[in-house]
Amino acid sequence: MNATLETIHKIMRNMRAQIGTQEAAVAAIEAYGGRGAHLSLLSRKIHGSAEWTIADMMAFQSATGSTALTDYLIAEISEGMKGKTIRQAVNILAQSAVCSKECGEAISAAITCDDGDDEATSDALVEIAEARAALDKLEAAVKAKVSDGRLRAIGGSR
Repeated sequence: MNATLETIHKIMRNMRAQIGTQEAAVAAIEAYGGRGAHLSLLSRKIHGSAEWTIADMMAFQSATGSTALTDYLIAEISEGMKGKTIRQAVNILAQSAVCSKECGEAISAAITCDDGDDEATSDALVEIAEARAALDKLEAAVKAKVSDGRLRAIGGSR
């Protein structure tokens, strides 16, 4: 578990303890609108074998009156956005997600085409082209962040 998720987990466990019983915590999640809340799932979340949902987080904050989780997330986001406008950060994040999807599809298609089927090979080439286009858009988004319009020389940069 990375440090951010570990901190979120600790905050959630602390808020869960503030609520009282497991049953009260499940009731808080259900009252907030969390679907599928039950004791066994909450237990797995507390022990780290299942992940907390946004509904869990909001329910626990509402039930405890604590803003510790929101405060932590704002600090994390602010740290990650140093030197970026909100629009740049969102664009980079959104394009990164697209790249992840497209590159995964390209890799999957390339592995599939190893059987030698012409259609599979053609599909792989299309997926690779889509991944390359997504990476080009991500590169443009990252370059747009440079405030003075100059990039220092980076190996392989276009």
